[in-house]
Amino acid sequence: MSTAEKTLLPITDEPPTLEATAAVEKLEDGETGEASIEEQPFRLMIKAPNGAEVPVIATSQETVQVIKQVVSETAETVEYSCFYLEYQGQRLDDSTELSELDLEPESQFELFEDEYTEREARLHVTRLRDLLLGTVTASADVAGLDAGAPIFDTIKHPDGLESDTVAIARSDADDTPSSATKGEKAKKGDKAKKGKRSDKKTSENEQPAEADDEAEKMRAAAANHAFKDFVFDEVPAFSVLSTERAMQRLRLPLCVRQLTVSGWNPVPRYRQLQGDLLYLQVTTLENQSYQLTCSRLGFYVNSSSLSRFNPCAYGETHAGQAGVRSADFYAAHSLVTLLKRLSPKFAQAFDELQAEMARREPVEILPFVSSEQAATPWLVRGAENRGPASYDAGRVQDVYLRLGAQAGDSMRDWNEELQSIREMPRGNLSERVLRDRQLHKWHSEFAEAAISGAQAVVEDEMPALNPSDAAEQHMYLRDNIFYSKGFDGRETFAELGGDAAAHVATGKDVTGVRLLNQLDVEGLNTLGSVVVDYRGVRVVAQSVVPGIFRNQETTQIVYGSIDSGATVGSDPEFHKLMEPVAKALHFGEHTVQDASGASHTLYSSVDVKGLTGTDGRKYLLDLYRMTPVDVEFLESECMGDKPYPHKLVLLRPELVDIFWENSVRKAVQEYAAEKVKKSGESKAEESKAEDTKSEEPKSEEPKSEESKPEEPKSDEAPKDAMADFEFTLDFSPDAFATTTESNEDPLAAAVRSASQFLKNISVPGLARDLASYTTSPLSGDALVTAMHQRGINMRYLGRIADLLPADVKSVTNVRRLVIFEMVARATKHIIRGLFRSVPTYLHAETFALVA
Repeated sequence: MSTAEKTLLPITDEPPTLEATAAVEKLEDGETGEASIEEQPFRLMIKAPNGAEVPVIATSQETVQVIKQVVSETAETVEYSCFYLEYQGQRLDDSTELSELDLEPESQFELFEDEYTEREARLHVTRLRDLLLGTVTASADVAGLDAGAPIFDTIKHPDGLESDTVAIARSDADDTPSSATKGEKAKKGDKAKKGKRSDKKTSENEQPAEADDEAEKMRAAAANHAFKDFVFDEVPAFSVLSTERAMQRLRLPLCVRQLTVSGWNPVPRYRQLQGDLLYLQVTTLENQSYQLTCSRLGFYVNSSSLSRFNPCAYGETHAGQAGVRSADFYAAHSLVTLLKRLSPKFAQAFDELQAEMARREPVEILPFVSSEQAATPWLVRGAENRGPASYDAGRVQDVYLRLGAQAGDSMRDWNEELQSIREMPRGNLSERVLRDRQLHKWHSEFAEAAISGAQAVVEDEMPALNPSDAAEQHMYLRDNIFYSKGFDGRETFAELGGDAAAHVATGKDVTGVRLLNQLDVEGLNTLGSVVVDYRGVRVVAQSVVPGIFRNQETTQIVYGSIDSGATVGSDPEFHKLMEPVAKALHFGEHTVQDASGASHTLYSSVDVKGLTGTDGRKYLLDLYRMTPVDVEFLESECMGDKPYPHKLVLLRPELVDIFWENSVRKAVQEYAAEKVKKSGESKAEESKAEDTKSEEPKSEEPKSEESKPEEPKSDEAPKDAMADFEFTLDFSPDAFATTTESNEDPLAAAVRSASQFLKNISVPGLARDLASYTTSPLSGDALVTAMHQRGINMRYLGRIADLLPADVKSVTNVRRLVIFEMVARATKHIIRGLFRSVPTYLHAETFALVA
């Protein structure tokens, strides 16, 4: 058993058996052959050309690129972005691991400035603009609108953490023993020197008084916290959510007035041959305007003006004139260094900015989600978000600086990037870390592009591929991302609830993609998928399967069905790839019939589609049925006079795992009980046989050789107590999918048992834990997390509210929380329908009327 398998063993409340205890002891004794080695980190010293020395703590698994990233984010060396490192006179490649170098405990790396490329020059300028913004994103007035806008600074204590109650308690604890010690010393001094008794007594009286005054001051400072005048029992005023107040706390020192791309771009061809890469225009706080050139060796001031192009260096063309310094003064490898020379106010403000950034907490600096996500736009007054805080001509040039001059004509192949990253090696820890970093970067960039495209789809700023069809059936394609709306335009879900079922299916599809990504089966690929809810419309954004728009014959469905079971594919190679997925999700092989009556054996649901792209990779699509049907809820709530809005009611993956582990535990207990019973019966029969033998008359004949006790055979090994234990529990994702009349085969029976377990065990168990405060969520998000961890769908909120007694005072708060969550979710559905039926410019008024 590997270490990974050991960690995946279910944790139960049952006492372990002797066999299990012995197995654990073997694992702990190291019989698996795996050794746990605690690696000691290296302490590296990076020596920069500006004289700074940066200490870096790293492990042998880190690469040189990681060390460079740390150096570029350190305040002493923040001006460097284009450089390389040398160790013992050899230039280090960025992908080199530290384990490949012969490092010593105090190794020293040297930093050398490298030549710029056009891309490196753009990134250097972009990085400086990001540094000047500090904790504020490119759109400054986003507090409350942007889910990633950090406003932690508005609630933390202005004096930091030194005046909190922990520091006070520590200071009080420190004062007490010191005072006692000084008192004992004073007493000893009285015995030794009676002449100084009065002086000792005075010092004893003064020291406790000073300690009390210091503690009182610290308590008074701690009382001045962010929530000092906040009344928690009252509804706060709307001004609490003011963007102006939040952004005022986030405002940082201004370093330059303007930093933009010059109008003399693009660089002429003859100047490219001389090393010019980019032209910039800078206006300092002293109201001095400079035209700068970025060359391969660095940045320098040129002699151009707004009306005349002269790319020659300013220090050379104006040498000898009054007020002009040497040519070296107007040139530097880093733009930060050059601006510090040209503008003393920039140097002072930039140092203040770096000190301020170092003082802030990490949660104030790093936006944790995409800046394109509008979190709660109704919480912020529109008048405070009408425009940017300051004029910045470089804001519209951000795309050019980040992506280059060909950004508008180049499209990323999102799918090829994703599949190439997934095919990266992952044999050791460093390879897995590098692969996961690339995946995280890709998903972040894809989500940002998908959100921007989804907004354009809803706002009718993107032409449809099929404009002649109904609006609900429109499909879109931009930047190699395919967009569709979450409506049942083709009546695929007509029998399951129409648009309501299609809306749910899009969310379930993302859940299925997440499950397969976690399994990470080699040879089985999924698409990048993002679901965006914007202005009452759900938009699905996916990467494009290679060849799907070119030739349908080369990308036909080879596994599953595209027409609701009329034609079914069951490719053997695809079926073999699905085996590890079926084992992890507890799917069993089941047979489905197509319209012609032919039988096909599948692991997944018939609605899951498998196809082969023109790139030769195998893809799985439409993964909304990766868990079984909640048949108990389907029969009780979806068939009555007031049915549930849709019939696409599925169990959560967590519930399937919990039920499977519970069934295994129960089977092991029954097996152990049966074995103990059989063992007792066999011992009783043996004792009875011995008693019968002892009652027989003893024979006077001499003992023969056959009566000698048999010696145990040395070849026989001890028998494993669980060797003959067998357990099988698989589910069918197609059971009860189309009709409630299904054959009660083992797969369908398991689906019904899991649904009953959810209804009769999980939901009442959560209600009991909520009532007894074993589980005590403090917000709606915490309640949702607690329910999902137990595999409970949000459609059971009403049942949980019914199980919580309304007349018990201790349960009032948690019951109110459940009801609030129900009201919020119901309001969301109402507002979604209203937004789709009114014009865009009336959405704010519509929400105000509902609220």
